[in-house]
Amino acid sequence: MKLTDKKYVFPLDRYLQLIPRSRFSPLMVEKVAKLASHSVLRTTALAVNLLTPLSISHQKVGQLYQTAGTQCEKQREETTLVTVAKKRQVPYLYLEGICYFRLS
Repeated sequence: MKLTDKKYVFPLDRYLQLIPRSRFSPLMVEKVAKLASHSVLRTTALAVNLLTPLSISHQKVGQLYQTAGTQCEKQREETTLVTVAKKRQVPYLYLEGICYFRLS
């Protein structure tokens, strides 16, 4: 749609929360980042190219991995609600538990 101020808006893209001028949906970015965290970038690119109709390079996998990391860090900073006012010092700390090994 073309707005009155001559800007184009894509309502479906906004509804699906697609990143502007990006080929990949947020779900695809998440899945590629999860796969890239457990393997080499070239292997991730090969897996995506073989298992999906998409074509992606290992450089783009690295970029998606970095952007997903920055988005997760930003979200983690926004959702941090717990603040520790002051740590307490205790004179003694007693720990109780069961010992599962035997000293010979």
